[in-house]
Amino acid sequence: MSKTRNEYVALAKSQVGVTSGDKYRKWYNNTVGNIGNGKWAYCAAGLAWTANQTGLTSSEFPYTASAPTMLKWFKNNGRFHARGTYKPLPGDTVIFKWSDNYTSSASHVGTVTGVSNGYVSTVEYNSDYGNVCAKLWSLSNSSIVGYGVPYFTDSNKESEGNVMNFKKGNKGDGVLAYKSLLIQAQLLGLITTKVDETNSFGNGTNKATLEVQKKYKLEQDGIAGVKTITALRNAVNNKIKVAMQGHNNIIDDLSKKLLDLKV
Repeated sequence: MSKTRNEYVALAKSQVGVTSGDKYRKWYNNTVGNIGNGKWAYCAAGLAWTANQTGLTSSEFPYTASAPTMLKWFKNNGRFHARGTYKPLPGDTVIFKWSDNYTSSASHVGTVTGVSNGYVSTVEYNSDYGNVCAKLWSLSNSSIVGYGVPYFTDSNKESEGNVMNFKKGNKGDGVLAYKSLLIQAQLLGLITTKVDETNSFGNGTNKATLEVQKKYKLEQDGIAGVKTITALRNAVNNKIKVAMQGHNNIIDDLSKKLLDLKV
């Protein structure tokens, strides 16, 4: 199977109108782990079923019947983006929390089928009255925790470029650019941790990331996401700006002294 976003979304859309989660529960009990024959909530299991039918393995998509576990899997794999930091793509997993403290965990999950005019359209298993439903949400809706990005084979530059979550073990141009920013921060005295001299996100990079997150009061998870990189970039830019201003002041003072000497 080709494991593409389009195939995954098409299959999810084809399930809209299904009024029983029995086939998803049965698949899960037979394939992943037997939870039992009760009418347990199947929103996450339905997505896992869709992923399996499209060819995504459990290392490419979280095979779980738990929304909080699904959120944790995306975070641990550096594939999660908080609401407002990322433009979701069809096939991404949208994660909801039905409370004001929406970043603490997850209550429900669905599949993104499109984004337009400030709204995200979804397919959600075990939605209204236990059905599979197509729904529409504002991108700014506070019930949305964020989005998980599965490992599709057709993840192109647009989608991967939109993923700015680097963690230990990652490689690539994005990681190298991030490490260069950390080195700048160290040279400017913003952090003390020395970045590892490798072409990947190594131990030193991980420690430096944790130092940045602690200093700027961010979640200390060792993952360089949008908030961490933005805070670091702003700090570096501000430090350079202050340094340049001081340099310019010195030049101005010297220029005035030279003018005074001529007088």
